[in-house]
Amino acid sequence: MRRPASLTLSLLLMAGCSSAIPASTPHGGHASSTSPGQASQPGQPGPVKVTATSMTWSLPRPISREVVLGQGNQLVIAGGLAADQTTTSGVFLLDPVSGQLSPAGQLATPVHDAAGAALPSGDFVFGGGAASTISAVQGFSPGGGSHVSGHLPQPRSDLVCAVVDGRAFLLGGYDGSVMAAAVLATSDGRTFTTVANLPVPVRYPAVATVGSDIYLFGGEHSGVDTTAIQRIDPASGQATVVGHLPAPLAHASAATLGGTVVIAGGRLDTVVTDQILVFDPTTGRTRLAGHLPRPEADAGSAVLGGVLWLVGGEDGTTLKTVITVTA
Repeated sequence: MRRPASLTLSLLLMAGCSSAIPASTPHGGHASSTSPGQASQPGQPGPVKVTATSMTWSLPRPISREVVLGQGNQLVIAGGLAADQTTTSGVFLLDPVSGQLSPAGQLATPVHDAAGAALPSGDFVFGGGAASTISAVQGFSPGGGSHVSGHLPQPRSDLVCAVVDGRAFLLGGYDGSVMAAAVLATSDGRTFTTVANLPVPVRYPAVATVGSDIYLFGGEHSGVDTTAIQRIDPASGQATVVGHLPAPLAHASAATLGGTVVIAGGRLDTVVTDQILVFDPTTGRTRLAGHLPRPEADAGSAVLGGVLWLVGGEDGTTLKTVITVTA
């Protein structure tokens, strides 16, 4: 959680679960940044073309640290921080083709730095913060209201989520005094099981899935950014450090796109960056594969139609831009 903030604001108009949902192909963009890939070196990922594009439209208001989920052919935006650092409760539907944003309700409790998941049992926002870190799990349906459906075992903000086989796995975060090591799993937003413990507890990591394995990239550990790449096997309960990033990184976004794991933006040793890295799970190594149109961190993100969508974010100010990343 970034800082205490008031609990009231309605926006026209942070981090969603790592999962992909089919949708229509995005149209309209500019400021495209592309890397054609380079000859691979021994132990490095092979050539990958990564393209990042700013959409020609933008959000009506700046937002960061919100939950973003894919639903059908739209993006769901829930909560987040406004430009004045006020925690918001608004739920909106974003059409990724036209950029049209439609109000779709309110969360029961305003939050930012939460995690979210679209599960067979419903859509959920897990934890987060406002005036303080909370344990509430909010079930919601765009256009159908929101309610507190359960509670995490402890308060937790600054966490991320990955969906594997219909279950949401909550990783990393902060309980208001210490970082959380326990990896929690739930299928209903009410009951939680600890399936592993992180060897390097972190807040603000990036998360992606490869098959049934979950990978965490960087994050803040003991007050400083880390280079650790951690792999979690939910089936065995094993969590290990399998590699290191080229430099300490936190507040980034990650996803698996067409078999390629990309890590976009974030704070590179505390400085907001435009870098896009690709990760090879067979070697545990990463390399630079492209650049975002602009540096940004703390964007709400989700995969829709095989595309990583970065919604809002921060670069020293709060942003209203929307960027797509393809590989």
